[in-house]
Amino acid sequence: MSREVRRAQILVVAKEVFAEKGYHHAKIDDIVARAKVARGTFYLYFGDKRAVFGELVEGCLEAVQDAVHMIDVSRTERTPLEQLTDNVERVVGIFAEDPALARILFNEAVGLDPAFDAKLVVFYDGLLRTLVRALEEGVSMGMVRAGDAQTRAVCVLGIVKEFLVRLALRPEGFDTSASVRTVVELISSGWLTELGRSGPGTTAQ
Repeated sequence: MSREVRRAQILVVAKEVFAEKGYHHAKIDDIVARAKVARGTFYLYFGDKRAVFGELVEGCLEAVQDAVHMIDVSRTERTPLEQLTDNVERVVGIFAEDPALARILFNEAVGLDPAFDAKLVVFYDGLLRTLVRALEEGVSMGMVRAGDAQTRAVCVLGIVKEFLVRLALRPEGFDTSASVRTVVELISSGWLTELGRSGPGTTAQ
């Protein structure tokens, strides 16, 4: 087994252990036992428990950032509203397909220590800036009704985050389609013009 495959295997197992036991109760011995590797093998890849946990959180944050794409009005095959739906589906889908990630990010990483808290603040601030920029550009192009972009961005992030927190707590009853549909309906009916919903070639309201 290659080093890359072994390392990935340890990360997958560590994610399961942290999600089940919580960060503070999880032990390196739990991880190596489930991964069927020697303790020394673990230390070939990770310096300690916090290092492997940190990599899981980093990977999760990067996946979310990569899932959010700016709306491109020049696209003819997907309307702005469909692109918005794609964004929400990608973000929610990351955690719906792997609820352990939701438990780690929203239950275990918050309040772990000042460094992790600072990392999460930077992450959420970055998402807010992306949302604000998208809303402001939407207003300038007639796709979004004029309004407070900062507050709107906070509302969107808060709605999506609450869905994901519920997913972390009760993954077995989580309805991904309903969650995505509700988020998109709220944005579409409240903020988007007809141009924002249908794309170029329509008349803005």
